[in-house]
Amino acid sequence: CSETYNSGTVVTLTPTPAADSQFVGWSGDSDCSDGTVTMNSNRSCTATFNSDTTPGEIQVVEAPAPFGYFSLASLGVVPYDCPSVACDDTAWSFTGGFDFYWLGEHRDSLIWVTNGYIYLPPAGSVTYQNQDVPDPTDPNNVLAPFWTDLDLDGGDGVGGGRWYLADLTDGVTHWHVFEWEDAQQWNLPGTSHTFQIWIEIGTENIWFVYDSFVPGLPVALTVGAEDATGTNGHAYYYNGAGTPPMPGVDLTVLTTSGCAGPMNMTVSHDVIGTTEVYAACDRVDLGPDLSIVHPANVTASAGTEVVLHGGFNVGDGAVFMAAAASAVTITEPDERRQAGREALTE
Repeated sequence: CSETYNSGTVVTLTPTPAADSQFVGWSGDSDCSDGTVTMNSNRSCTATFNSDTTPGEIQVVEAPAPFGYFSLASLGVVPYDCPSVACDDTAWSFTGGFDFYWLGEHRDSLIWVTNGYIYLPPAGSVTYQNQDVPDPTDPNNVLAPFWTDLDLDGGDGVGGGRWYLADLTDGVTHWHVFEWEDAQQWNLPGTSHTFQIWIEIGTENIWFVYDSFVPGLPVALTVGAEDATGTNGHAYYYNGAGTPPMPGVDLTVLTTSGCAGPMNMTVSHDVIGTTEVYAACDRVDLGPDLSIVHPANVTASAGTEVVLHGGFNVGDGAVFMAAAASAVTITEPDERRQAGREALTE
């Protein structure tokens, strides 16, 4: 929909999900974060909706990763060797050494594929032919930030790009990070794509992170995730359909079963001014009297409910997104902020 307004008009957008959908959050211009915009120039805001989830349903949605894109090479991480000189249509198989959860099951092993995806044993295979997800055809159990036909530089003079693997920490939280850097499309010199998977250790929190696509997206490309049967999954983007991935726009993979993080989480900082993700198996409580201020980029996700308590406020230029299987609700509403909150709760 579109509308014309006089300059300076304050517009509150109210998302109205269908009976079988739920509102996830706003994206677009920076001041769309709470659904209220001031019309001092052209504005474009996008409301994202997901189908109501059933236990175990997979969703891929826009949400900030812990640090966005962060070059592993800049930290001194050495590029990972290829399994063969022809670093094309190949993978490393890791048995043990990892610690995360997927659909409620603890995982310590995975297969890291040159073609822009990871799959989890026992399902899966290595292929350059990307698929829509879900799809029962092998490979399955796929985490695919950028599944296409890539040819890395293995030392044979063909292809281009490197890949990296590292465990990172901010002193509190730890992540397994996989990076494809300047990965070339097969037989297309001059193409270069840089992206990552962040997996929070000991939890089911997974992000797809993007830095650059040169000169643009491949024609054949899958961004999404699916389970071991290939019947439960979500394609964020597939061969031109869906939402194209964009540099600087992070995605998170959400599931609604078997969460391995804390059951409940309460965030009571007076002010949040950083990039942070708060995730809990059941419920996340924000506030009371919690302000998110620019340049904060904050995400709250819960298996059941995200609750915004009285005094919750998102300042101008700050970004807040909430995703919950059942509801995002507000307690003890403050009339001064009610207009902005209505956009979050509808």
